Amino acid sequence: MTATDYARSATLSTTVGGRLPDAADWLARPITLPGDAGALRQAPAPLLRRVIHLEAAPASARLHVTALGLHDVRINGARVAHDLLAPGWTAYRHRVIVDMYDVTGLLLAGENVIAAAIGDGWYRGRLGFHPGRDRCTYGTEIALIAQLELTFGDGSRRVIATDRRAHELTELGVDGVITQDLSIRLRHPEPAPAQAATGDASRSSIGT
Repeated sequence: MTATDYARSATLSTTVGGRLPDAADWLARPITLPGDAGALRQAPAPLLRRVIHLEAAPASARLHVTALGLHDVRINGARVAHDLLAPGWTAYRHRVIVDMYDVTGLLLAGENVIAAAIGDGWYRGRLGFHPGRDRCTYGTEIALIAQLELTFGDGSRRVIATDRRAHELTELGVDGVITQDLSIRLRHPEPAPAQAATGDASRSSIGT
C-alpha cells in the first residue's frame, strides 16, 4: 500500500474507542517525503514541519494522528504524548489505528510549530518474515495523517489537517523497530510550550 492508495481507499470507523470526526469532516491526507530513499533501502526518517498562526489560544484542541509506519509528533517542541512506537502494529491492509490527544495546553496565541518524525516501523521496517527481502512487508511509502481540531472561547472552530503545505526535511537515521534516535531535540530545537501536554489519549481506527 502506498500513501496514494491509502488516500483513495480509506474509510472511517470507530471500532477502537474514542470518536473520530464524521467522514465528511475528515480532511487529513497522507503526507510523505517525495523521493524518500527508504522505499528502496534503509534511509533517514523524514521529518515534517509546519508553522501555524492562531489569533488566540484555543479553549480546546484535539489532535487525531496516525501513520503508515510510526509517528513522533511535537507541538512547540513538546511531545504530544509519551507513547513509544505509536500507533503500533495493525492489519494495514484493512485498518490503521488513530490516536487522539488533548493538546490544548501546548498551543499558544501567535506562532506555533507542529513537527513530526515518521519511521518505518512494522509497515516498512525489518520484520524477518522473508529473509533476503526483509523490508517493505506492507508498503514502500511511509506517511503521516493528522487532523488538529480547535475550538476557541467565542465558539468558533478551526481544523488544520495534513496536506502539502508541510515543510518536508530528512534528518533522523532511525528505523523505529530496531532503534530510536533522541537527538531530534538537539538538532531541531523548538520554542518551549507554555504548559505541558495533558496526556489525554484515546484510539479509533481508519479502515481500508
